[in-house]
Amino acid sequence: MIDLSDFEEYELKRINPRSIEKAEEFLKRLKFDYPDLPDPEPTPEHDLLALEWYRDAHHILSISFDPDGTFHYAAIVGKMQIHGTGHLNTMLPSEFVRYIKWVFEEEKE
Repeated sequence: MIDLSDFEEYELKRINPRSIEKAEEFLKRLKFDYPDLPDPEPTPEHDLLALEWYRDAHHILSISFDPDGTFHYAAIVGKMQIHGTGHLNTMLPSEFVRYIKWVFEEEKE
């Protein structure tokens, strides 16, 4: 489901395969409930895989996945900054849908 074809071979080798599995599980659950959300860009982060929704430097959400299902997220949406940790065994928080939409939402004056 996640296209890793743009990664260099050395990047793929260092990413823990369980991190990729957990990212795919997260994305599958997210897209099942919200199929119209934009697709993220996969990003290597050391030995983990992150999913990133990016509009510009002031509108971004990044979620990285540990092999045990723990995930770490950080978002910048305008002047607002959000970060935290969760686990795939818990229900997918609706805040992520809101955060993703905020990244792509037009600024309100």
